[in-house]
Amino acid sequence: MSWPIDRLLNVPMVEPAAVTLERLQKESQAPSPGGLEPLTEGRNEVPPIPVSKPAFHFETISADELLSREWPEPQWAVPGFLPVGLTLLAGKSKVGKSWLALQLAQAVATGGRFWDNQVPKGKVLYFALEDYPRRLADRMKAQGWPPGRGECDFVTTGGAQAFTPLNRRSAERLAQVVEAGRYRLVIIDTFSRLFQGDQNEASQVTAALAPLQEVALRLGVAVLLLDHHNKPVQSGDNPDPVLAVLGSTAKGAVADAIWGLYRERGRLGAILAGTGRDLADFRYTLRWDGLTKTWQLEDSDGLSESAREVLEAVMDLGEATCKQVADAIGKDKSNVHKVLVDLVSVGRLIRKGSIYALTDTELIPPTPPIPPTPPIPPIPPAGGKSGIGGMGCVASPAQSPHDGTEPEDPYSDIWAGVLG
Repeated sequence: MSWPIDRLLNVPMVEPAAVTLERLQKESQAPSPGGLEPLTEGRNEVPPIPVSKPAFHFETISADELLSREWPEPQWAVPGFLPVGLTLLAGKSKVGKSWLALQLAQAVATGGRFWDNQVPKGKVLYFALEDYPRRLADRMKAQGWPPGRGECDFVTTGGAQAFTPLNRRSAERLAQVVEAGRYRLVIIDTFSRLFQGDQNEASQVTAALAPLQEVALRLGVAVLLLDHHNKPVQSGDNPDPVLAVLGSTAKGAVADAIWGLYRERGRLGAILAGTGRDLADFRYTLRWDGLTKTWQLEDSDGLSESAREVLEAVMDLGEATCKQVADAIGKDKSNVHKVLVDLVSVGRLIRKGSIYALTDTELIPPTPPIPPTPPIPPIPPAGGKSGIGGMGCVASPAQSPHDGTEPEDPYSDIWAGVLG
């Protein structure tokens, strides 16, 4: 039988037993490739495997530190109302959200009042992405913005390309602008102008809003983001600001606070409801002030400050034309006319042609003055002596000097009738 040469060369050689024993002894004494020590005689245990350190640093805080550390109080742009962080202001289209945001911007920029709150003065960055400069200027003048008394920078329609789409990169760009400008309040009107994607998709909404919220908390600024309500929207009788926001509920999950502005068409008033992490739930009844173009808290009589001013002017004038009322209070005639129309619609005034007058319910007749009580004359002392105990404190009629043209005693006629 013949074998090919290549097959003969590949036949394994049988190792002699002595050689095999010597090789195994050497291998048992040599270190292993993995760095493990060789097994020694009498030991059947596996050497421990070294544990590697984690590739990243992971910070934690203990429960004891959380409980014992003095934490600072929450920061506010408007005390008790607008916290630092991300706040959503949502409402139906054309309900008055932009007017409310502009009113708030003026209060912060000038250090004025926002309803019952005195607001610390701070610089404002306002993205008015649905307004042209001229319309914005008209609205500011209507609200009585004082020139030179506050710092507020505006970005109008078409000026926010650097921040679109809203994501982590654009949020960091905004952070650089806020830090450089030292802004305390950032208003974005509206969310849909900066967002690109599906607002019903939670992952996309979170990717857009989470970086914005992180920047706001990190820099200690308040970001007010205007948004819209779902259709159909809840009524203002029992509003839920979180569920009413358009799109995914992820918006409510990311935001630190949510406001909802509810208004029925054809009605002057509105409801502003809010909730938040550090914000106590609130529900305010508001009334639109057509004279100052602002939202005001409704008082017990249901009138705003300017409406009460107009009503009192008509009350003082008796009845008056729009021009007479405007001249009396020093306000613009067109704005006064809108307030007069509102007062007529709610039954506080009546209109006769161009004349405005009070209704019967406003005509409260004044209380007639009480006539003064005539003085009680003193009783003359016995024996013709005057005064207490005859001490002469009051002059007797015989001792009173007179010129003969008047009675000696002013009560002589009375005494004559009493004493006969």
